[in-house]
Amino acid sequence: MTDKKNLGANEGEGSRSAARDYDKAAEKFVKDGKVAPAAEQARAAVDRDPAGAAADEAAARTGPKEPRPHLDDIVKREESVVDKVKHAVGKLRPRH
Repeated sequence: MTDKKNLGANEGEGSRSAARDYDKAAEKFVKDGKVAPAAEQARAAVDRDPAGAAADEAAARTGPKEPRPHLDDIVKREESVVDKVKHAVGKLRPRH
């Protein structure tokens, strides 16, 4: 959907072409009458597993989890990769 002339162009903060494509797709979704079937499908999923749906909603409300540290950040903190691996293995041992 994106214009070929805009491929690779830096649009700065945010992407106008992506926003435009999203808006067009959302409008088409509504015009094609797909909202009611999608809502019914969602309702059926919640009815099948209400506890799972509630847990998923709660997880979504908490926002993204903290990202894993990059190697550069580990090195800056003067932790070696070996130390991180030892720590990870130590966490795995009790599970298995």
